[in-house]
Amino acid sequence: MRPLLLLAVGQMVSLPSPPPPPPSANRLAAEVADRIVSLGAEAPVAIVVRSSSRALADGFGTVLAAALARSHMGPSVLNGLADPIQWARANGVKSLVRLELRVESGQLIAQGDLFGTWVNFWSGKAVTRPPQPAAILRASVDADPEVAAILASSSDGNQFRLTGFASLPLRTAALAAGDLDGDGRDEVVALTDEELVVFSWDGRVLAKRDHRKQPTSPTPCREPVGSVVLVPKTRRVAYFSCRLGKAEVLEFEPTQGSLKLVETADAAPIARSGESLLWAKVLPGQNTFGPEFGAKGEPAVSLGQVFWALSYLPSSTPPIYLAVFPGGTGTVARGGPSGADRWALRELGAGSGLVDFEGRGVPALVTSSPRFHSEPEEVRVLQLTKAPTLKWTAVLPIGLILQVTGADLDGTKRQAAVLGVWRPDGSGEIQVLRSLPAE
Repeated sequence: MRPLLLLAVGQMVSLPSPPPPPPSANRLAAEVADRIVSLGAEAPVAIVVRSSSRALADGFGTVLAAALARSHMGPSVLNGLADPIQWARANGVKSLVRLELRVESGQLIAQGDLFGTWVNFWSGKAVTRPPQPAAILRASVDADPEVAAILASSSDGNQFRLTGFASLPLRTAALAAGDLDGDGRDEVVALTDEELVVFSWDGRVLAKRDHRKQPTSPTPCREPVGSVVLVPKTRRVAYFSCRLGKAEVLEFEPTQGSLKLVETADAAPIARSGESLLWAKVLPGQNTFGPEFGAKGEPAVSLGQVFWALSYLPSSTPPIYLAVFPGGTGTVARGGPSGADRWALRELGAGSGLVDFEGRGVPALVTSSPRFHSEPEEVRVLQLTKAPTLKWTAVLPIGLILQVTGADLDGTKRQAAVLGVWRPDGSGEIQVLRSLPAE
């Protein structure tokens, strides 16, 4: 009998069965199923499995569903949906299992979480969910040769690699990237509550500005909050730190390795429009910007609500902007932040940004987990359309992703995603997500 794949529109379509998974995947599925049942997961249960091999993910999901069915858990497999939580809620699913399947050091590993999908009706119009996963899931078995062969033969063209770039003693408040020295490769600029740091394309420190001795804001934010924008066609960096309550525009001197103060401002630089900077007000003591923004001397534009971040891709035609709002929603606009061609997004993480992986002016959406407390954190790459589709995902071993920006680190016009990661010990790490060319 061929399995039925549940689609986002609520229809059921008969599809060819995925190839049977290798023995190690069967053993791993049995272990994960036992763990889910022992945790008292509420039926019915939905399953999302992600892997660099779609065939392996689908096969593992089928076997895991069969194991859960024997325990009367009423399972369904939702692989391929960009918003499985929304689908699960709309279709009466009570528990959602999200897993990443990978091979590491000879082990086939399934890692993810068991997540409740209930909605608190006392919240009124605001849909809420549990503040953290019901349980963390992790199991591993010895990987057999078939698994390695399946992963090696995966050719869906959506392969990515996440690597370390630089470490910081404090958590990042903002990230930006651009070609400051004119060598054709982007520099990465990171802001913390103590300093602004300019990194070369390969992670070397080029310049720093220590702002600890400057007057502090009377209403600083509890967590690191700020913004950084590179001024087009100049060597200038504009940044705002909530700790200071002021913005500074700095001139980068590559030969001296210095950042020289040019001017200050009360508003925060949040993005660019053509060759102009867009500015917004930061709400005192909060990690959000006021709804209105605009270039100096021009009429302001309003997004209608406060926002976390404004990401842009000037290389696209027309330019594309992404505004991210508290609560995990967002708006995409073509032609400018107030463009008529706009659509709404859901289930975004606090770390979200537009990245042109292929260098063709067509961005992907890179976003973190939509959960408020992410243990473990995940990074997701979605094809940016009015109905975004998931291209790739991975679980972050440790830390939370709070910033995402695109950077051309190789001088090829192909951007990498630069991620600002907050580590539990209070330090920060910059990681880079690159798209691997299809072989």
